[in-house]
Amino acid sequence: MKADLIDLGIGNTRSVTNWLAKVNCDVNVINRVEDINSELLVMPGVGAAGKFMHKLRKTGFDNAVQNHVSAGGRLLGICLGFQVMFEYSEEDGGVQTLGILGGKVERLRGVGTHNGWEQTNFDFRQVDISEHWRKAKLTRAKVLCGRFFYNHEYAAVNGDRDQRSFPISNSLKNYSGVVISRNVIGVQYHPEKSQQSGIEFLRHIL
Repeated sequence: MKADLIDLGIGNTRSVTNWLAKVNCDVNVINRVEDINSELLVMPGVGAAGKFMHKLRKTGFDNAVQNHVSAGGRLLGICLGFQVMFEYSEEDGGVQTLGILGGKVERLRGVGTHNGWEQTNFDFRQVDISEHWRKAKLTRAKVLCGRFFYNHEYAAVNGDRDQRSFPISNSLKNYSGVVISRNVIGVQYHPEKSQQSGIEFLRHIL
């Protein structure tokens, strides 16, 4: 299995690379669009949406990511890399984002920063990912139960009923912790910091 991991120079890609390596994924860290060479593209992100989108546009990765998805390539977005998949973010006074997923990103209402672990169940029986992601096997568990690490002030509100959205938690049920839409999967939590749960999530999809 191979993946290209986008490095815009504003986040630590090493931990994500090490996380992917735990499921024997051969990761190519790239900072130029011409180096995209894998069917799986991984877009991690930390920081603010405005700066991140500026970097994407300056390097041409905004169009490259959209073209990759339109051509049927798979995209995995993590944290801020997940948030910029949506149409719009309230952060930095309002930012137009990639529009790959329907919906918006807003400041968390009433809780400020969400920093900590959440016990979450992802029931893959509710969504068929076998067409684009890991092929289904009768011996594979269909429900992933685990604790996932979150650290964010903004969160995604799903705006498309055709996208399968799993909430962050019961207390933050209006916000998406995971969104799956055909060849696109995005996660708000940090899987690379979520220990065994993050690895198990990879094993369910890759």
